[in-house]
Amino acid sequence: MPPSLPPSSPRSDVRLATSRRTAMLLTAVLIVLLCVSLIALDIGHTSEARELRLTQAEKVLTNFTRSLAQHAEDKIKEADTYLAQLVERLEAEGMGDVHAERLHPLLMDSVRDMPQLHGLFVYDETGRWIVNSQPVLLTQYNNSDRDYFIHHRDEPSGRVLIGPPIRSRSTGDWIITVSRRVDQSDGRFGGVALATMAMAHFNEHYKGYDLGTSGTISLLLTDGTLLARHPFVEDAMGISLAAQSLYRDHVLTGNRGVLREAGEKGERLVAFRHLERYPLAVVVTQSREEVLAGWIGEARRRTLGVVLLSIALAGTGFFVLRLMAQRLRAEDELRDARDALHDANVRLQRLATEDGLTGLANRRAFDERLAAEISRARRERTPLSLLLVDVDHFKPYNDLYGHLAGDDCLRDVAELMRQVATQRGGDFAARYGGEEFAVLLAGTTTDGAIRVGERLREKVASARLEHEGSPSGRLTLSIGVADLHIEDAEDDADDLVRRADQALYQAKNGGRDRVIVHGASSG
Repeated sequence: MPPSLPPSSPRSDVRLATSRRTAMLLTAVLIVLLCVSLIALDIGHTSEARELRLTQAEKVLTNFTRSLAQHAEDKIKEADTYLAQLVERLEAEGMGDVHAERLHPLLMDSVRDMPQLHGLFVYDETGRWIVNSQPVLLTQYNNSDRDYFIHHRDEPSGRVLIGPPIRSRSTGDWIITVSRRVDQSDGRFGGVALATMAMAHFNEHYKGYDLGTSGTISLLLTDGTLLARHPFVEDAMGISLAAQSLYRDHVLTGNRGVLREAGEKGERLVAFRHLERYPLAVVVTQSREEVLAGWIGEARRRTLGVVLLSIALAGTGFFVLRLMAQRLRAEDELRDARDALHDANVRLQRLATEDGLTGLANRRAFDERLAAEISRARRERTPLSLLLVDVDHFKPYNDLYGHLAGDDCLRDVAELMRQVATQRGGDFAARYGGEEFAVLLAGTTTDGAIRVGERLREKVASARLEHEGSPSGRLTLSIGVADLHIEDAEDDADDLVRRADQALYQAKNGGRDRVIVHGASSG
């Protein structure tokens, strides 16, 4: 008999258990990845197919609106051009009966040649029918009450007017009016030339566009008045759509566009385009449900299969997800700790360079900035000026109002200084010590520094901060001005501060509430 195999050791059992746990974990990860990949691919493909279907429908609607707008533009332009020629002839020949008789057959021929026209009419200054395109000339009607007649009578402009839809008095058909004013030889109102366009012509043309059972085509004035619609709804003719959000926020404000709008009956695609020559717009809508009808069936079948497969594979994935969540939480905690440390460092740095009372830079920051600005001024050969500012009679202010009020006073002065003396990026203001402040003005000559100092002094004076301990009864500033001597290589920060301090001493010794330049008389 062959020798028997030795029993496995506890250590090998541990290794086997460990390898099995590792294998189970790797299997779980593989299953989760497979499920997520399947779901992600399905969602991506489904979403891409949906968006592609909608994008294609938007392109189709955009092309529809372009074609419809061009059709309306061409038809109205043809009628408008004819009207302009008719008006020119009427103004040249007059509107007597002889001319009217000559025009009658011409108008009838023109209506036959332009199928979009319902009729052509000429009215005198009273609204009486002079001539029209009807076979039998009817003169018993008067159109002086029509809006287009009143408009042209009161408006001397010769521009064409496209009016809202109305019913023809002679036939009862729905028509769209295109009219122009006719002037007499002396410029007075002589009447109106009118072309009526058959709404049926537009509705018949719109039937050739397949937009599904709920799609619509609308032709409207840019003020929102509906002129024509397919499918035709008689009660809607002439109503204003300007209050509807679609028209108010998009159609009436933009020149063209395509958008997706959620309505009471679901989302729909909307494309609109304004005519180039006339105040009209074409709006085409199509139901998103009809656009996506074929896509929805395909997506449901595919999604069902993916969901069933994912349910079968996703049972072991929760453990891995929990570990990932724990890891993410740990990373968040580390990131929060890092951010807290960074914020603490920023606060410490700010405390080291910022005056805690006024929020301006402190003396340490001022000294560093002064050295840097002097080096730059010498390197670039640009001027540098310094203002030393002192609050006049500050000790009596503290004695009268208390130290808390004194702190408020210094904060007020600092804020006014920020408003006046740090308007440029290179300007720098600091609390120099006690009630003294310093302002560095890079690239500024002595004259410019004086102007800044005067603005600051006047700003504080105009604030009229009460100070009973001052002879003037209000808070004032004394300001000393000095500039860097670029040509003097020995002139350093201490010299600049010393000269500004001497100028400040002159200002205080000369009566306070003034700006003194170093070396100038205090007056």
